[in-house]
This record gives sequence, C-alpha cells and structure tokens, in this order.
Amino acid sequence: MIKILKRLWLPTRLEALAPWYANFTLKFTQYAAQLGLAADLPFVIEDNATIQWAADANEVAKTNLSGFIKFRDELLYAEKHSDAPTAPVTDLPPAPAKLTWAIIQRLVNLGERIELAPGYTSDVGAQLGIIPPQANGVSPADVKPTAQVFAAQNGYQFSVVVSNRAESNMFEVEIRRAGQENWTIVKVASGKSIDVTIEPTAQGKPEQIQVRVRLKKNNADYGQPSDAVYVTVNP
Repeated sequence: MIKILKRLWLPTRLEALAPWYANFTLKFTQYAAQLGLAADLPFVIEDNATIQWAADANEVAKTNLSGFIKFRDELLYAEKHSDAPTAPVTDLPPAPAKLTWAIIQRLVNLGERIELAPGYTSDVGAQLGIIPPQANGVSPADVKPTAQVFAAQNGYQFSVVVSNRAESNMFEVEIRRAGQENWTIVKVASGKSIDVTIEPTAQGKPEQIQVRVRLKKNNADYGQPSDAVYVTVNP
C-alpha cells in the first residue's frame, strides 16, 4: 500500500513537483554544508534526476496514449479505401542510470531535518521552498486579488476574472459610478469569473464605471479589495 504524505509546501502533481524539485536541488546544493546535511546531497541529486525523467516520461506517455487511441480508431472505423494507419511510437525517453524510489517519504523526512538544523533560517526555508506561502510572510489580511474586467459589446454587461484569491471561497463585485464616493455591490460569486449586467444611469448611452473585487471567506471579508479598474459598458 502506498502511504500518501502531505505537506503544505509539497506539490502534489508531477508537473508541478518537477520544477519545484529542480529548484530545491539547486538551493540544497548551495546550503547543504551550512545545514550540516552534505551527506544527503547525492540522494537529492539522484531523486531529482528520477523526478525530471518521470515528468518527461509522463508527458510522452500521454502523447503515446493519444496517438494509440487515434491509431485504434483508424484500425476499427477507417473507410475501406483509406490509407493504412501507421502504428504510433511508444518509446519513453532514456531513464537515468539509477532510478530511485520512495522519493516523497525521503523528501518529507529531509524537510523535517532541514527545519531542525542549526544553520536553518526562514530565508533558507523560503529559498528551498519548504515554507508554506502563509508562513512566508503573506497573512490573510495582506491578500489582495487581481481583477481583470472585459466589457461586452452591448447589453451593459462586463465580465470579471479574479486571480490571487488565496483561501477565499467567494468574492463580491463592486462598482462606483462617476461622481459617486461609495461602492455598490452588484454581484456575488464563488468561482473564478462572473458576468455582470448593470442598470445604466442613462438608457441608450455608454457609461464608464469603476470596478473592483472584494474577497470573502465563510461570508466574512478576506484580505484587501483589488485595485479599481475602469470599464465602459455599452447599450
């Protein structure tokens, strides 16, 4: 049975783990002696080689599968007078001379030893990538979303795409019209984007408004509002 080991700093997807571990290897090479863990460096280098190969092989395997499915369908469903299908290539990239295993368990154990090492500092942890984002100095109060606003061609409608949402699970879309001081909530959403339709100040005329986003977590305000974005909605 495979035991799943989770840490807040540990990427769970191979395509994210590969660049993370490449950086970890680079920085661990730099700090291994300071941490008193130089004896672990060869294992880190070998594990990195295995991870990079596995990531590349995974992408090749995906492509191979797609190619095989197309080949299979051509075998079964091609027209009688069509060209004969070509069998797909299924080779994986060359593996390292030594493939390692139990990599995640070894990495988690090493991460714990790094944090206990006499030469460890929070800066070293951040460079190694073993400090979670919040512990790395970003508190919930400092979270600030980014709002991208796109006006529709007509209908007094615009779309809002929100990024940098951290742990929020909702957001409010607020607008401010020309000459107004206060912001007005026009939409509440729980996804990444939302379409908004507003009632114009003057029917039949374009109107320029300001739009911003305020994050929510469990119905409470979360972080700071986004920067205001100007958008012109059209009739």
